Amino acid sequence: MTTNMEEGSPYYGKIPVTPIMDFQIDNITIHQLLIPLRKKLLQELQRKVLNNKPEDFLEIYLTIFILLHNMELTIAHDRWFAMRYSLQNRFSNYHLIDAVFQGANILLAHFHHVSKGYAPFSIDWESGETIVLAKSNEEEVRYMKDVIQATKHQGMSSRRIPCYIILHSIGPWLVIPPTFSPERDN
Repeated sequence: MTTNMEEGSPYYGKIPVTPIMDFQIDNITIHQLLIPLRKKLLQELQRKVLNNKPEDFLEIYLTIFILLHNMELTIAHDRWFAMRYSLQNRFSNYHLIDAVFQGANILLAHFHHVSKGYAPFSIDWESGETIVLAKSNEEEVRYMKDVIQATKHQGMSSRRIPCYIILHSIGPWLVIPPTFSPERDN
């Protein structure tokens, strides 16, 4: 291949990777890095969920939240792909989307097991007893207060809370824009 000289191209002045090399790099990354990491992450998450220790709540919550957000991005991308190519179906890969929804339901069931439903979101995080019971530090307590406040600000209706509101509480370096939602997809 030759250097891309097309102005405005993200590859301007560079030699792009061939499609075969791109596939090979993706394959190596998926099979040598991502699949082993996924297995390790899910095993550790399951161990913490089944131990059901109060001090693990925030780590479990954030892990599940990030995994669910990744699933949301996957669904949004598949929907975008189907719309871009004017496919007759809502999604381009129903088998993938079905697996994603099943995985999301499993993650949510685990989360409800560890959090007793919505208990951590309805307790008084101002109380010293709560902080001692949850074995939380000051930053974790501040984060939970911010999430609860964002939830109340959005209202308790069926509308979904954009991920960027919740994640913004973690730190300014982790701001994710709103993505797929059923209301906007119609």
